Amino acid sequence: DIGVTGVQTCALPIWAVFEAIADTLAEVVPHDTLTIYLVDRTAGCLVPTLARDEYAEQILASRPALGAGITGDIIEKGEAEIINDVTNDPRAIQIPGTPVEPESMIVAPIRTSEGVIGALSLYRANREFEADDLELVRLFTNHVAIALENASIHDRLIEAAVTDPLTGLPNRRLFSDRVNHALSRRGRTGKGVAVLFLDLDRFKLVNDRLGHATGDEVLAAVGTRLRSCLRTTDTVARLGGDEFAFLLEDIQDDAEAVAAAERVIESLAQPLALPRSEERRVGKEGRSRWS
Repeated sequence: DIGVTGVQTCALPIWAVFEAIADTLAEVVPHDTLTIYLVDRTAGCLVPTLARDEYAEQILASRPALGAGITGDIIEKGEAEIINDVTNDPRAIQIPGTPVEPESMIVAPIRTSEGVIGALSLYRANREFEADDLELVRLFTNHVAIALENASIHDRLIEAAVTDPLTGLPNRRLFSDRVNHALSRRGRTGKGVAVLFLDLDRFKLVNDRLGHATGDEVLAAVGTRLRSCLRTTDTVARLGGDEFAFLLEDIQDDAEAVAAAERVIESLAQPLALPRSEERRVGKEGRSRWS
């Protein structure tokens, strides 16, 4: 037992799993600094997700290419390794903004049922790792893989509970939570909050004439349109049926909310291409505002 039962068995959110991994690993194999990387094969890079390091900001901002550097090479090979002379290792790549200093390293790939998804990179300054340390880290990554798979399932379940499956937008429950949070935050910042409501005119005719499958396509397309015409900081939600709602935070005045509403109406005035026809969807909108 290497003391990672808590990490292994608790279905924590992903961010909490990373913190638990770092805390437990510090007890299992003492080290000076740690970085946890995940593989982003779509982007072709490694993504640092946690850095316990004086230079964490620089590390977290980096995006090493797949296969690049010591960590990237070991991830590609799939086998954990000790490097007790990092400075002179030909694979080493310096992260901009970090110093060059003598250090040792253990890199252990994290392997799940989907393959290698990341790595633990441990560092010691001016002292070496031993073979026993490598074996402990290798065993530890097995528990890490289980914990991350559990966390991924947990996050997907949470997302399903607060997301509309048709449009991918927040549902009524999540929207209500965000409105309450925005109102609480407004009390501290003094900035305005607006809530807009929208439903689709004559949407029932789409279902009646073209079928519910086409109606679902319309709703999904409307959801995409709504996301595209508002700020990334705004929340767009589907409340149910053909009803949508918007949460605008940190607005200066009513004019800003009116401008957002006008963008929404203008966007929905454009035709949607349907399988057998084109229909214009014009929304009816109302708003509430707290200032």
